Amino acid sequence: LGVDRLQVVSVPTGDEELSETIALQVGKYVSEGILVSISQGAEESSTNISIEVEMKHGFILQMESDQRQEQGKFTLKWAKSF
Repeated sequence: LGVDRLQVVSVPTGDEELSETIALQVGKYVSEGILVSISQGAEESSTNISIEVEMKHGFILQMESDQRQEQGKFTLKWAKSF
């Protein structure tokens, strides 16, 4: 398919505290260590963009948009492969 990531993810709807919907996420590495992903749910306003930047020592900086709430968020993740 020419993509580097293809996932089905659950996304909170924001309507109720425990309510979630399913979305399809497609991502492509635009450069070494930089992944740009787009996720689309069933609703038209549920398109979100995510950028992941791989850093040293297993850290990943993730930036996401949230179109439903017109907000964005930053996440710092750490993963270690054994």
